[in-house]
Amino acid sequence: KDERYNLTDPESRVMLGSNHYSYIQGYNAKFTISNNDIILDYEADTLHEKYSSQRMIDVVEEKKRSLGVIAGTKYLFDSGYENMASILNYENKGIDVYIDTRERSFSDNVHKRNFFNRVEKKADGYYLRCIGNREVKGSKIEARRKIIFNFRRKGCKECINYSECYKNIKNSTEQKSVSFDLLEVENKESIDKYIKKLKSIEGQKIYHKRIGKEHVFANIKNQKGYYQTAYRGLEKVNAELSWICLAHNLMKYVNIQLQG
Repeated sequence: KDERYNLTDPESRVMLGSNHYSYIQGYNAKFTISNNDIILDYEADTLHEKYSSQRMIDVVEEKKRSLGVIAGTKYLFDSGYENMASILNYENKGIDVYIDTRERSFSDNVHKRNFFNRVEKKADGYYLRCIGNREVKGSKIEARRKIIFNFRRKGCKECINYSECYKNIKNSTEQKSVSFDLLEVENKESIDKYIKKLKSIEGQKIYHKRIGKEHVFANIKNQKGYYQTAYRGLEKVNAELSWICLAHNLMKYVNIQLQG
């Protein structure tokens, strides 16, 4: 009795609308776009973007192999595709990815990094030291792949950083909990290396080329009037999407030919 079913289109899902204040029932359409605005691949599904980059990269790499292309490719994704485990996997394979990272996750600008130093692994567990020089042992939660560190408020009150460190915490809260992903702790050097590449001047020049691809979506929606699908069901929606991509690519081909 607690389950809910969508009888209109069971394969779709509820997601945020474009204005982020309303909800729509539908699919998440994803395009892989080349540097000359050709759509190389498409897919409509109900998965979050962070689980989709692997397939998108694999499709392009397979197309390159079949065509005998040996040149390297730079893959640019916005922060919705952030999945640090996948990013590290790509980097280890020599695949050049530029997937933006959210400030709240691995960036050095995260609030907790202003008050706490690097997690240190010792013989009996993980420890975290704050900038006030208090050190506590963490609790490893394997199911969530996290380590939780609890700093008791009573022991922090004499610290010169107390007011700033606890400013967003209720007075009734007896301890401050700080969590770190195990992935972050175990791969800190690799993550820092990737973020340094992404945030470098050269990395930002490369990544900003992705912004210019948003007009492909704008053209399909605004100029071609494709705001919603005319069909239900994942198979039919993907078939409809294939016609949209074909029309876009044919128009690009004609324009390239006319430009000589």
